[in-house]
Order: sequence, then C-alpha cells, then structure tokens
Amino acid sequence: MITETYNVLSEKKGTDKTLHVQKFNTSEKYICGDYDLEVLCLPRMILEDVNIAQSKTTTVQIPNPGIATIKMQSPSYGSLYVEKKIMYSHGFII
Repeated sequence: MITETYNVLSEKKGTDKTLHVQKFNTSEKYICGDYDLEVLCLPRMILEDVNIAQSKTTTVQIPNPGIATIKMQSPSYGSLYVEKKIMYSHGFII
C-alpha cells in the first residue's frame, strides 16, 4: 500500500509533451490510446505503452518501496544505484 503521495506525468506515446500530472490513488478521464507514464519518485519509474481503452478503468500498480539501512562508524559519502537490464535490438541483455 502506498502511503506517500506520488505524482504521475502522462504523455501520449511517442511524444515528450506532458499532458497531465495526476496524483496516485485518484481517477481521471483520458482520451483512448497508448500513454507513457513517469512516476515521480526516486528513482523515477517509467511505464511505457499503458493502453487506455474506451469505457474501461485502467489500474496501474507499482512495486512497494524497499528500505535500506546503512550504518557507518564515521561520517562518509555513499550512493545507491538501480541496476536495470537493457535489451538491445540484436538480442543481447546487459
């Protein structure tokens, strides 16, 4: 269950123009078609090809957040990264 308030940017598929900013756990009406969604959290999540059909409700779910606890003996610098697998057109997965 998401207890924080996230916003989602919606773009018509194939464009970079933001059509709407919507809060999570709310309903909005959209024109039928395919959309790319960007969840404004850290790290950002991109959901591509979300299809909105006529007279239907489309529910989009995201994974629950994780928790990282880092304890250090002295003040230090650190970073957290997200590892993503990318498929290229020639079939290799990195």
